[in-house]
Amino acid sequence: MGVVVLLWAGMMLRTLSVLRERAAQRTGDDTPPMGEALREAGPWLKDPEYRSERKTLLFLSVALLVMVATQAFVQEG
Repeated sequence: MGVVVLLWAGMMLRTLSVLRERAAQRTGDDTPPMGEALREAGPWLKDPEYRSERKTLLFLSVALLVMVATQAFVQEG
């Protein structure tokens, strides 16, 4: 599970970095506020350039949720 958490965290960091970069390009500000970066989520979700990253992030998120749910319902004996 630790590997999945690390991979998921890395993908989230990458995603947030991309959103910040896109917001910086749009606003012309090198350090845009977080709200501006989050406004880029919609266009990022539709951009074909990031399709592979979106699929990977979705897969890791689902895998992580399944692993957490499995641990919650499986009792150690």
